[in-house]
Amino acid sequence: MVGFVDDILCVRITEFPKEGRANNAVLAFVVRAFEI
Repeated sequence: MVGFVDDILCVRITEFPKEGRANNAVLAFVVRAFEI
């Protein structure tokens, strides 16, 4: 799952470099979803 999250993070940073704050929120939500 960690690799999957890393892939999402890399893709989002590459596609939306100007929306760092929004990406962090999305990443945090995804991580919490997998932790449950």
